[in-house]
Amino acid sequence: MTNRLAENIRVLRKERSLTQEQLAEVLGVTTGAVYKWEAKLSQPELNMVMELADFFDTSVDVLLGYEMKDNHLEKSVERLKQVWLRLKKALKSIQIILT
Repeated sequence: MTNRLAENIRVLRKERSLTQEQLAEVLGVTTGAVYKWEAKLSQPELNMVMELADFFDTSVDVLLGYEMKDNHLEKSVERLKQVWLRLKKALKSIQIILT
């Protein structure tokens, strides 16, 4: 799962022709906070993520870049098979080390 919050804040801010300083003023935070969010040095608190989504007229899901996994039975079985294969490989490595 990829978190695209930093990129999305930057893109949405630039789409509105706002500087980091202007966004910070609107949100009541420091310019440094906005810089850190966009540089992936920190992340805003949840309540600020919700304020950002409201300000940019989008959902929190979109702001985070979240995409729901396909949880149909076939996809779940496939993901479990992949986990099982990785586990078997790890167990073989451990067995080699122990012998």
